[in-house]
Amino acid sequence: MSAQKKTQSQSKTSQRKSALPQSTNKTSTDNAEGTPKTATFEDRYAVECEKHKLPTHQSLQHEFDIEGIEADTPRLTKEVAKKVFEHIDIVRKTVEGLLQPDASILLMQEAETLAESDHEIIADLARRLMRLDRRMLRAELMNTDEEYAEFIRQAAAEWPEMKQEILPIVERMERSWINKRKGKQRQHYLG
Repeated sequence: MSAQKKTQSQSKTSQRKSALPQSTNKTSTDNAEGTPKTATFEDRYAVECEKHKLPTHQSLQHEFDIEGIEADTPRLTKEVAKKVFEHIDIVRKTVEGLLQPDASILLMQEAETLAESDHEIIADLARRLMRLDRRMLRAELMNTDEEYAEFIRQAAAEWPEMKQEILPIVERMERSWINKRKGKQRQHYLG
């Protein structure tokens, strides 16, 4: 084979190899055995934390239980935001039910046991929780890591105070089921 044909053949082989998809599976470093060491969730979150100025892993874990997110998820910030939202949404739904208790007999009974001041706190919490809900909706619509990061920052900043406000109300609601109707005859729904 001539040198020119050999060069053309090598060039075509080289072009075919470069046309093949390259592996994007990046690993941090190799361990002593030579096998790739994959990044943990905490390692990847630390990078996102630095990049987007997010709260620490420990603080989000404590407040929102963010464990369980796969370390190799392609959109880590989005998945953390979803986990934070799930946690907040449970409270939002409960608060919403207390604002409109006529949708459920059980919620009506709980709402009866709360003071007027509790209802004012609940109305304020509902407004703040809905603002977070809409912030997450915006992040979902924009679908950028920066929007998800903004939701996480806002939720982490506002949540501790909201939690302290709702906790005494939830405790009163829980006690209402212990104290309710002692000595009274069981009532049935007649709807």
